[in-house]
Amino acid sequence: MNVEQVVPQFTAWLHSDEAISKPFLVSIGFFDVHRLGQGRTSHFKRDAYKSADPTQVQVPPWLPDIPVVREELADFYGDITHMDRWIGEVVCALDETGLAENTLLIFTSDHGASFLHGKATLYDGGTKVPWLMRWPRAIRAGTRVESLTSHVDILPTILDLLGMPVPEHIQGQSVAVLARGQQGEARQYVYAEKNYTNYYDPSRMIRSDAFKYIRKGLRTCIFDFLIPEIERTRANFRTPQVFNHYSARRCTEELYDLRKDPGELDNVVDDPGYQAKLDEIRAAMDAHLEATEDPFQRLKNDLLMPEDDYEPAMKAMLQRFMRGRSPEEVRRMMEQREGTQDAEANKVNRS
Repeated sequence: MNVEQVVPQFTAWLHSDEAISKPFLVSIGFFDVHRLGQGRTSHFKRDAYKSADPTQVQVPPWLPDIPVVREELADFYGDITHMDRWIGEVVCALDETGLAENTLLIFTSDHGASFLHGKATLYDGGTKVPWLMRWPRAIRAGTRVESLTSHVDILPTILDLLGMPVPEHIQGQSVAVLARGQQGEARQYVYAEKNYTNYYDPSRMIRSDAFKYIRKGLRTCIFDFLIPEIERTRANFRTPQVFNHYSARRCTEELYDLRKDPGELDNVVDDPGYQAKLDEIRAAMDAHLEATEDPFQRLKNDLLMPEDDYEPAMKAMLQRFMRGRSPEEVRRMMEQREGTQDAEANKVNRS
């Protein structure tokens, strides 16, 4: 169900005697802002909202700044605005019923945006998600926690805000002090893991303010093991401008200098100038795997995919496609292809 279907049911319940008379825990979710379309093209567009202006959208550094990406981002941002408006209805209902002062409202998501280099990856596009909290009695409006946080921090933060002890076995670190706008201890690292999506693809990630390190159980590149909804986007990696934005060289380790490379596009794991940082962050990863008894530390795979065969094959295919065609002709062909895919997708959505 979409947000405009879910929220009215919840706000109506908030006005009920049941909600007002006793404590409650409610978790609500909705399909926004997932991709739609089960045909040849996966997309965000719905009639329920107006898309943003493609010329005005901010393109994150991990995506190529090309028209088709801007158009998809415009639809995506339009859906975010639509969702935000309906979340505002929840806030208004809490205020109207007098429940706001006694209700901790948390908004978050389970993964990043559904774009290449985003959802289903351990890059920031896939792991950097919202975490908003509202509790007028305990959290000052407009407070922003600038330090690293993780979803495992949510539970200890809730307990801390409620004045309850945090059991020793609970993972995570409370950010309640920081959320109140006070000085507190910040995380040095956050961690994430992936085991499989539609494919078996185990990997682990550790991130500091300035660096990210990814260790993989398989030798892969960004174009391997795409989830279907991203494989079916108009801006798929078979488009020359998309393919050329990323490296197709397969590897088992990745290291990114996030201050120089926020898009995580330049893997410096083999750069001698980063050897000391690589040793440090490898050791931190090893310590975390051991502390959490992660079976990934025992994973061994000697059947590695070839390191460089993907890129020459794709470049050869693209060269054959481009041969004898002007850039303008290629652009027209891509636009015609996209229009055909959109028409096919609309047929499926209407059926």
